[in-house]
Amino acid sequence: MKLLGLNSPEIFIIFVILLSILGPKRIEKGFLLFKKLLKFLLSKDKDQRIANSEVKAKEAEESEVKEEIVESEVKAKEAEESEVKEEIVESEVTAMEAEESGVKEEIVESEVTAEEAEESEVKEEIVESEVKAKEAEESEVKEEIVESEVTAEEAEESEVKEEIVESEVKAEEAEEGEVKEEITEPEVKSIKPKKRTVKDEIIDVEVDSDN
Repeated sequence: MKLLGLNSPEIFIIFVILLSILGPKRIEKGFLLFKKLLKFLLSKDKDQRIANSEVKAKEAEESEVKEEIVESEVKAKEAEESEVKEEIVESEVTAMEAEESGVKEEIVESEVTAEEAEESEVKEEIVESEVKAKEAEESEVKEEIVESEVTAEEAEESEVKEEIVESEVKAEEAEEGEVKEEITEPEVKSIKPKKRTVKDEIIDVEVDSDN
């Protein structure tokens, strides 16, 4: 061990010389002063320890208070941040929902327009088919009516023709009968005088034979 470039034996020798120079009274006084210094230093240590403990307690309390304040501030900040985040999230969600609702409305509108177009096409096809069916039925009914009218007209014409033919036949027969009567009357008239002459001749011949 060295102190100021001196070895421990040299230091011991110097210490002994100083004690011999000072004497026993001064050594006792120095020892007492050393004790007082030690007590003072120890009291300072105790005071420092007490002060340190008090300071530590105060620091602990302050740290606890600071921690509580920091925690409250952090909680407040977190609450504010959470509220801000919730507001941001809600605004984003509302925006997303608005966009989704807009997209859904567009999709629904497109689907509705497509369905309406399909329904209109189907309705047009149904109407066309119904119109065609009605036209076919009307044409069939018209054909049936026309056929019935034609058959009725043909029947009427045939009946009229038959009546006309019958009337013509009757007229012709009547004319022929009149002509025959006119023809037969002079023949009968001519035949009757002939018969009378023959009878007269027969009568005359019989009369002559009687005579």
